[in-house]
Amino acid sequence: MNSRGFVIAMLGARRHYAVPAILHRAGLLDRFHSDLLYLSPPMIGIARALPFGRRIASRSSCDIPRERLHAHPWLGVQYAIRRRIAHTRERQIETYVWAGRTFGSAVARSADLKNGSHAYAFHGAAKEILEIARERASLAVLEQTIAPLRSEHQLYVREAAMLPNLFPMPAWTKAHEALAEREEQEWHLADLILCGSDFVRMQMTARNATIGSKLAVVPYGFQSAGHALHPRKRTDRQIHVLFAGNDGWRKGLHRLLIAAGRLPKDRFSFRIVGEIDPRIRQMSRASNVSFIGSVPRPSMADHFLWADLLCLPSLCEGSAMVTYEALSFGVPVVTTVAAGSPVRHGVDGWIIRDRGAPTDELTSALFECADRLHELQNFNPEAYSLEAYERRLTNCLHTLLERDRAHADPDAPRAQSV
Repeated sequence: MNSRGFVIAMLGARRHYAVPAILHRAGLLDRFHSDLLYLSPPMIGIARALPFGRRIASRSSCDIPRERLHAHPWLGVQYAIRRRIAHTRERQIETYVWAGRTFGSAVARSADLKNGSHAYAFHGAAKEILEIARERASLAVLEQTIAPLRSEHQLYVREAAMLPNLFPMPAWTKAHEALAEREEQEWHLADLILCGSDFVRMQMTARNATIGSKLAVVPYGFQSAGHALHPRKRTDRQIHVLFAGNDGWRKGLHRLLIAAGRLPKDRFSFRIVGEIDPRIRQMSRASNVSFIGSVPRPSMADHFLWADLLCLPSLCEGSAMVTYEALSFGVPVVTTVAAGSPVRHGVDGWIIRDRGAPTDELTSALFECADRLHELQNFNPEAYSLEAYERRLTNCLHTLLERDRAHADPDAPRAQSV
């Protein structure tokens, strides 16, 4: 395997395995390492027996030829169990560090990176992989899927200062420091760092200005599965506001519930989809707020068809996929700069800048969007389609490869910088 393509290392099914599938179609994939792929029948049986095993079993395959896959299923099952029993933020981060280090070491030990391939890994589980790539003079690509941990913590502290009786003051622990240091070591090792949004790029340069030349913003995309846009024009009745996401604190659900309590119940109805922290659920017992819980991904279409607006008042994201999905259904989005979304303010949604009290801004934004719902219909599905993301990503990687070849051959035409 001396094609000088990429070995991709990815825990989980990020964006439904979009990156390895895109690189495979572009002829750039040498090998794909992940945890739970093409499980054997005994492993599927074990997974389904676990309380959370259906989700594991459901993502045990992807559209990549098996000869290009290297699965680490036992690591995946261990990781899922550890995440399930990690009931504090510190334990969750400890689990994430353990999984990233264990997975990164396993990929680094494999023969794949020793055959001349370049490396493409995701933050937190990349350090060992990028080290091997650098040792072997291969390219090291890192994808930073969310703002740095130090920035996320700083945003949480700011939220706690503004909402002291509501938002829990976050602690900075040894586990936080270990993950933050690991992230920063990965930045140093990478030749190219891909960010899903300008928000992530700005947060990273705020942490380390010297890495600015390595950063490239490549917004994501969503596969619409052929459904048609459904314009929302029903402003003569209750406005249906959808929130979709797990946990809720980072995604700002507490902000939305405060705003919901201030809005007239006869005009606004709220539906909360996802696995939500019980402390947040207790914030609202209003008759116009319903908590649905987790739903299978195919069932999300029914909720997008119900919605007039998606509201995601996030504190910190990378580039929230649910906003792409909502826009692909023709649902305007009310969100924040920190969501890193493709929403265009006043065109197909509303961007809250967090320049004042966040709940006041959100309440005003929902009122404004309800009054202007018929105007927020200028959708551009091409901009946030999976095909557009594929073009952006492959163009970025081809530019990197051309630059690398030009560097190796001084007589070759010089490529533009990424």
